[in-house]
Amino acid sequence: MIDAPFREFVDALGARTPTPGGGAAASCAGAMGAALLTMVLRFTKGRKSAPELEPALAEALTRIERSASLLLPMVERDMASFERVAAAYKLPHDTDEQKVVRSRAIQEGLAGAMVVPEELAHLVRDALEAMATVTEAVGRNILADLGTAASLLFAACRSAELLVRINAAFLHDREQARATLARMEQVVTEARKHFGTIDARVEALLR
Repeated sequence: MIDAPFREFVDALGARTPTPGGGAAASCAGAMGAALLTMVLRFTKGRKSAPELEPALAEALTRIERSASLLLPMVERDMASFERVAAAYKLPHDTDEQKVVRSRAIQEGLAGAMVVPEELAHLVRDALEAMATVTEAVGRNILADLGTAASLLFAACRSAELLVRINAAFLHDREQARATLARMEQVVTEARKHFGTIDARVEALLR
């Protein structure tokens, strides 16, 4: 899917099919946000106004490039994990034995479907954290790109949180559900903090 024309991906999002869905869209938004941040950093590096920040800018660029490289493949990873859940729900459940097999497959699928969005949230948090350390170096001429990138990333994080929560709601293993939700809450809190730092910089320079 990630190698398909963008129009084909957008059309597929609108189709009456289970995939691609919210997870794929969130992964795509995260990948675009991280890529846009790398553009902002490449335009910011080398500016004479803050030469002391050059090492920090280089480090931030390296960290965000890593996130960007890992976010795009999550489009297909998310689709694959959700398709396993959908396939599990389609298993026969006429006999008691079939019901047990189906229930186990559904539970395993739901647990697996939480892995990608949780990873997505961590990568987004890392990208926002890296950018938040160097926002003071960014000039007014590229503020819109910075703000757009940060908004896309935080939207991806929020979407990842929703995906984890909905899958956790159907998990029979409540301890696993609670542990996963607690980790997600922490990551989203951190991502929100870093997004706030970036957004404050954008707003301050626009006044």
